[in-house]
Amino acid sequence: MHSFEARIIALLHVQLREVNINIEDSKAVEEYLTRMTVEEYLLLVDNIYQQAFSKDIQQPSTDSNHQDEEFRNHVRYLQQVETYATLKYAIKHADIGLIERVIDRCCIYFHGSKQTNYAFEMLLFKRLLATGAASVELKKAILVNGLVNLQGKEDTSYEIDRLNEQLNLQLKEILWARRTSTFGMDKLFHHCALTASYCGTLKEFLESEFGEKTWAGHTEKAATADIRDLAYEISKRSIVKQPQGRKAVFKSPDIITLGVRRLQESAIDRFNARATYSLGQVMSPEPDDGIDIHTPSTGGFSVASQVIKCSTLYVFIKLTASSAQCKVAFNA
Repeated sequence: MHSFEARIIALLHVQLREVNINIEDSKAVEEYLTRMTVEEYLLLVDNIYQQAFSKDIQQPSTDSNHQDEEFRNHVRYLQQVETYATLKYAIKHADIGLIERVIDRCCIYFHGSKQTNYAFEMLLFKRLLATGAASVELKKAILVNGLVNLQGKEDTSYEIDRLNEQLNLQLKEILWARRTSTFGMDKLFHHCALTASYCGTLKEFLESEFGEKTWAGHTEKAATADIRDLAYEISKRSIVKQPQGRKAVFKSPDIITLGVRRLQESAIDRFNARATYSLGQVMSPEPDDGIDIHTPSTGGFSVASQVIKCSTLYVFIKLTASSAQCKVAFNA
């Protein structure tokens, strides 16, 4: 996330330079930002958003001679990490509604990057959550049971498969420490599988009370200076869009457009043939489907009652449940 944060700050530097603020003078920057009204600050945030996250910026340029490939690399990186950051926040705060909305974009990303296993899982999630394949109660249970919160706080939830990996580690450590000719995998699972977590917590408590006081945590290096230095360097030119165009050694693939194309061409049909049946089947889009998509004025992700607007980055999915048909658009 440090590189993501550095690019956001670099976009801020670009905005400050346009109003003749010396970004090398930290006091001048601080004074300018602290004197801003709420309206001015929101306008500044919106200008940064328009530079990297707006619909117009996402559209590929039709003029091949004036494509700023280096700036486009930054934009695609920011858009992809934004999805990760959104999902990370949603998991941490157990926001199952936000998780459900991020699944749409994950479907496109995984198909665009040819991560076939994850792509299949995302389509399976989409089918269970967006069609009549599951009841409302089951849909909520599917989302809720993917998370666990051992501390019971508002921001301490995490993925249940991570908990499973932690249990696997505990069992491996027990087997490594106690394995003999009579204690193997059978006894490990019979005696320790259900008690490993409890015994691990008990062990930590006893060691903290009666053992030597030691700090087992990892010291993390403060990343503030690195983020600031990277932001300063790329704000000079790299992340400033050049109207005349610019070439780059590395050209990032447009995995959103690739994902949309693969979903349209064959991915949905293959998924239907493998995992679905007529009730709640996800069907591929027809060529003459009308596209009427718009982004809600409230910002963020759209809700089910709204139609999403994005002129080229879209996927229309037909959902068939009994005799009724409805259309769902992936938010790209």
